Amino acid sequence: MEYCSVLCFTWCILVLSATGRTADKIVIDIANNITAGEEYSGSCTLKDEDKDLYVESTEGSGCNVTHGNIPQNAQKIDFNLTCDNKNDSYTATIECHSSKVYCEEKINVIPKPKITTKPTNVTTMVGLPVTLSCHVKGDPNHYWVGWMYRDSIIQEGEQYATSTARSTRGTHHYLTIHTVKQSGNYVCKVYTIHGPVDETSNSVTIENDATEPTPTSLMDVVYKLLFS
Repeated sequence: MEYCSVLCFTWCILVLSATGRTADKIVIDIANNITAGEEYSGSCTLKDEDKDLYVESTEGSGCNVTHGNIPQNAQKIDFNLTCDNKNDSYTATIECHSSKVYCEEKINVIPKPKITTKPTNVTTMVGLPVTLSCHVKGDPNHYWVGWMYRDSIIQEGEQYATSTARSTRGTHHYLTIHTVKQSGNYVCKVYTIHGPVDETSNSVTIENDATEPTPTSLMDVVYKLLFS
């Protein structure tokens, strides 16, 4: 079997960009870092007149490669890659080869971020400040947190402030409500480049905050005026 040149080192890689690497005859295009449990697209492209191109993951790597039917004499394969979630990051290998040429690409698989704190229920008085905490296990370089209230992303300003604190087990994400005005739910939502992956809802209740029912008829209004 003919291998890539010595300049490509043992796995035939010449770095061209953050997501594409090339070898003497095969180009493997896949992200350097992927999040476990999510599906990523990639491709293998044959650069000479060789035939019968194949793609697969190394046995025992924890990753699964899927693709459609490969036509005869194919010189490019588009594939999808999904890797198992583990406690720590690990390296997986993707192989592309033909009957004469072989190349492999090593990628870093990052554990899927996860919220490890239980929902918080806070009871307070109107006008007081409240700080909520959301602890996330995962690499903060590969996820971000958005705090939401009534299905809208909270923006920092006079009403709200956000902060973080790293620990050996993850990252604490804090939301401070400077002045609580009404009861409600505040959602800590974790995102990756593929979208939301986890969330938890924290309730803030104002003590003795009772909402009176709205009158639904003229009789209700008369009764309220006469006897309230």
